[in-house]
Amino acid sequence: MRQKISELDLQKQFHFLGEVNAMQLRTLYRSLDALVCSSISEGLPNNLLEASAMETPIIATRVGGVPELIHNGYNGLLCEAGDITSLADNVLKIINKPKLGHELSTHARKFVIKHYSVTAHATKMTQLYVDVLNQSVASLPNKSAMTTK
Repeated sequence: MRQKISELDLQKQFHFLGEVNAMQLRTLYRSLDALVCSSISEGLPNNLLEASAMETPIIATRVGGVPELIHNGYNGLLCEAGDITSLADNVLKIINKPKLGHELSTHARKFVIKHYSVTAHATKMTQLYVDVLNQSVASLPNKSAMTTK
């Protein structure tokens, strides 16, 4: 990447940060015009969850679990993997329309808090345990049918 950036004389537009610790993440995400996740294969990337929580506009490819988190035009912008033109167009949308970026990132934060926060996970786990217990109780033999000796 460094070589290609140099060949294109884009050194002023790119800055390689190296290792970033957790304490620096908030500042980093908030300093970005947008986070671009141009993966061709992915699960559910943590960086999209983190960027959403920090209200950073997101542009990502429609791969793996990404569409579960990013809903195109609502809380981020999506394009097909390998579609460089669409990816570039989405970057330009965010750069040229700051209001759009703000709206997308505001929705992203609300979405990630509602569906992926610790509270949301605790609620889902609690409901899972309640459902399993209810199924277990429902499968117990009827007391009236049981005989005791």
